[in-house]
Amino acid sequence: MRDYCKRAALAKTVPFTTKGFRIGAKWQALLLWLLAISLLGVAICWALQAWCGDNQSGQHQRILLHDERRPVAIVDFWPLEQQVFVVDLTAIADLDFVNKFNQAQQDQSPEQATATVSTSSPFSSVSTIYSLGLGMLFDRTLLVNNLELNQEAIESFLRQDAKLATLVDNDQLWWRFESFQKFQARKQKQQFNCPVAVINATSPSGLAANFSSMIERSQFAVIRKANLSKDYPLSQVIYDENNVDCQNLLGKLAAFGEFQVNKQEQSLLGNYRAKMVIILGEDLGNLHALLVDFL
Repeated sequence: MRDYCKRAALAKTVPFTTKGFRIGAKWQALLLWLLAISLLGVAICWALQAWCGDNQSGQHQRILLHDERRPVAIVDFWPLEQQVFVVDLTAIADLDFVNKFNQAQQDQSPEQATATVSTSSPFSSVSTIYSLGLGMLFDRTLLVNNLELNQEAIESFLRQDAKLATLVDNDQLWWRFESFQKFQARKQKQQFNCPVAVINATSPSGLAANFSSMIERSQFAVIRKANLSKDYPLSQVIYDENNVDCQNLLGKLAAFGEFQVNKQEQSLLGNYRAKMVIILGEDLGNLHALLVDFL
């Protein structure tokens, strides 16, 4: 009887044992708590990746709406600030940059023909021409047809694009309609941590200054502007691949035109103390030479 009681009392006090390793009740609870925290962390990371990564719903997005003739409106999404700025461009004259560009090519003399930008050029798209004309980078350039410039119509149009629908379907966004002059005058804070050096490797002057202004309007800091004597037929980008903000800017540059990513001259990042170096080549210089008279 005594032996039985001793064994029963011992069974109540001896911790759980598996293959000679004892785990007390407190340790079991701690391990379960750590496991729960780990699973919660994985779930949060997955949710954040889906929300901010795949859908880009947390990133700034600047969209240009245009018709067959000219720009119509700018829709500027700032999800973190929960604001959308809509800029009506229809009342502004002389924004038919594409027609002017085509006319400039036709009016070239034989001596100027070397500067002609062919339709196969990486910088011959409507997005490139409108970006240079309006002086800012756009993440998307979308064709519209008789779109009314009110919140309901714009939301309905943008919802047709799955990626943009995630931006629009946010009840917390505050929609603000303003003039192009006010939009341009608004001070741009440097929000992203990707210091940029803009290097002009072309003969036309003013290109580096214009392009730097476009980058700064997207809230990136341009820390260096310089000229380069070395010839670069193609415009190129060297950047820190581990910098998330630089990857964001690279996406905006890809929407502007086809910059060549240069992985052979990473030393330029150290030379200019920048996280991204943009070299403006002859392809972009030729386009700028045609547009300079009406930019």
